[in-house]
Amino acid sequence: MLSITRSHGEHVMILSRQILSEIRRTLLYPRPQEQYSLSDQNIQEHIELLQRVSTIIESVGAEPVIRNDPADDPVVYTAI
Repeated sequence: MLSITRSHGEHVMILSRQILSEIRRTLLYPRPQEQYSLSDQNIQEHIELLQRVSTIIESVGAEPVIRNDPADDPVVYTAI
């Protein structure tokens, strides 16, 4: 997605601060760390790149949307 967003002007990536936080947290999990050996600096650079190529919105969430996995609610809030 990132390469498509960067190479084609017709796509816009929409992210929220909550999604960026989730990306950062996920990149610190053991499996991605084992596969990619990401340093804190690597992760920060990736997050900054996402911020540069994306439109960052303030998502507004109130009531839980996904009852089985409320941690996914920020994705839905960002989409709407």
